[in-house]
Amino acid sequence: MDQGVVRSLKAHYRHKILRLCIKAVDNNEPMPKISILQAMKDLVSSSNAVSKGTVINCFKEAGISKTNKSIEEADDDHPFKFLTEEHNRLQELDPRAVQEDLSAESYIGLDCDVVTTGSLATDAEIIAQILDPNFENDDNEGEDSVDEAIDVEAPPRPSDIQLEIAFETIQNALLYSSKYGNEIQSLTLKLKDLMKMKLSTEDHRLDDSIDRSRTT
Repeated sequence: MDQGVVRSLKAHYRHKILRLCIKAVDNNEPMPKISILQAMKDLVSSSNAVSKGTVINCFKEAGISKTNKSIEEADDDHPFKFLTEEHNRLQELDPRAVQEDLSAESYIGLDCDVVTTGSLATDAEIIAQILDPNFENDDNEGEDSVDEAIDVEAPPRPSDIQLEIAFETIQNALLYSSKYGNEIQSLTLKLKDLMKMKLSTEDHRLDDSIDRSRTT
């Protein structure tokens, strides 16, 4: 799986991080500090970006697919191509932001050797810990620190006017990009219609409440 789905997910995720870094350099801002909430959002988005072809090819390589044919992925959708381009661009903009000998390929597997668990205790050590009345469970402290780390303030709820501006911005952007244009245009129009229906319903409720107050 790590050679296919997970590797593709990592490429999409790291591409998003590089985009944030490039944006910071372009705006003469410090490198972004990514919260756990932002990382979770980007991780979900990266997971959804993994193509169907990548998943099928991964299962084929593992020998658990009914088909022997590999699916060719278009260059426009290839996450490693985009990652390499952004990696090179960031190196050109600010060589200090990227380690000199760090390639895009190495950047994908940057966390492969990260230790995610502690060393396993032997039976004798476990028994000694249980019998020791002064033994403190470090796991509880770890849970507390995790709870504190994920306590990130949620972004403010956008107003209706801000939503309208966002929709207009998306529609304007589609004028300069043909990729997924029709699908995004259709979704944007549906969202605008839903928002108008919601506002219309709220207006009717307000009118009804005003009429009732006048009759009483």
